[in-house]
Amino acid sequence: EESVREIIISRIVKIYFAFWPFYIIGVIGGVLFADAPVWHSYISSQTHKFSWLLVIIDILGLSEFFKTSSIANSINASWWYVSAALMIVLIMPLFYQLYCKYKIKFIILITILIYILEVNPLSVLLVVTALGILFAKEDLFIKIKMRICKNMKSKIMGYALIFFFLYATFELCNIIGNIASIPFSSIACLLFGYVILSEVPIIREFLVFIGK
Repeated sequence: EESVREIIISRIVKIYFAFWPFYIIGVIGGVLFADAPVWHSYISSQTHKFSWLLVIIDILGLSEFFKTSSIANSINASWWYVSAALMIVLIMPLFYQLYCKYKIKFIILITILIYILEVNPLSVLLVVTALGILFAKEDLFIKIKMRICKNMKSKIMGYALIFFFLYATFELCNIIGNIASIPFSSIACLLFGYVILSEVPIIREFLVFIGK
């Protein structure tokens, strides 16, 4: 049986093997098609000179941690998701242990802390990770679907509630912003997909296929 450390290392390696080919393609594309030389992406905002440190940070997918994922010093600012993936892999074992010990108290605490301290793409994903552990550990999606699909009456009411929840999360985006509403919209979209869309045979088969 693999240890937690071995699992973490294995997943990090997989992330890098998936990311680096796109990094190389990005560099080649930048050399061939960018208006400015690729090395301009790694000019330090402090020294205004080329920085190998920024190159290393970008290659390791850590730019979002160091707030360097701007047009000025990263080839592709959208590579913040690599930082997010690494963070989730590293933090998951700790979050899992904390949830097993403190249950819902941990979920409430981490959510309050994130929304009080700072809301950004990475911090909000910590809330999503904690909620993911809650839903997976307690089999909430399965329990919700079983409760909704008991009979036609409960199915109609359940579908209506899910559609309302989905609509409410989109409205919430306009109030608190897209980033801050990510945890709520994530749950709504997953409920919609798992409970409703999965009832469509062709979609269910597709979801089974991509889940393999």
